Amino acid sequence: MGEYTIELIKILIWPVLFIVILLLFRKPISTFIENWKKAEVKVDKSGITIAAETVTETVRNITKASIERAVSVEENERGRYIEEGFKGVSDTITKIQNYFDKIRNRKILWVDDHPEWNINEKSAFETMGIKITWCLTNEESLNKLKNENFDVIISDLFSDEGYPKGFDLLGELKTKKIPLIFYTGRVTQNLKEKAEDKGAYGIVDSPALLTSKVLSAIIGGEM
Repeated sequence: MGEYTIELIKILIWPVLFIVILLLFRKPISTFIENWKKAEVKVDKSGITIAAETVTETVRNITKASIERAVSVEENERGRYIEEGFKGVSDTITKIQNYFDKIRNRKILWVDDHPEWNINEKSAFETMGIKITWCLTNEESLNKLKNENFDVIISDLFSDEGYPKGFDLLGELKTKKIPLIFYTGRVTQNLKEKAEDKGAYGIVDSPALLTSKVLSAIIGGEM
């Protein structure tokens, strides 16, 4: 294959991929664009002014996080990942616009021994006025809960060795009635069923779904 042919393929491949994405995901994309158009300065139901920059910066951080995690998404899962990403961002925008008074000043306890992997997600929540408290271990988080109240708990599910330590934390929290959402590398049907059976509020592997799910827990939305 000649050098000219290779360059021609490089030029053509991205427009083709773009068209394929538009055709496959036109519904979530159109919903996303429609919600984005509404992301202007407005007043929510309680009279709180929401700056457009709040929505824009939140979406920017979610997008950055999504791109970083996309490299680890398996090829047969990429379609789902893209579609859920658009849906999650659209849902997040809608919730910020309609429930900003319930969202701001809330508190999340985030349990993860690798907080450096979730910097953009953390920034997205902080842009919405949500305070994040990090804990590196289950034990540390349980001690923190003895002295402080939180609205939602986000936890990784597996240790570096592959042990599902998140389920241990969930078992310790049964009496506390705090929504716990697992944020993991890949959600399988088996993991989803186990998490639901054990009482988790949700389990997600997408930054956009994470923000949407957390906001649902805060405002009292459906699981």
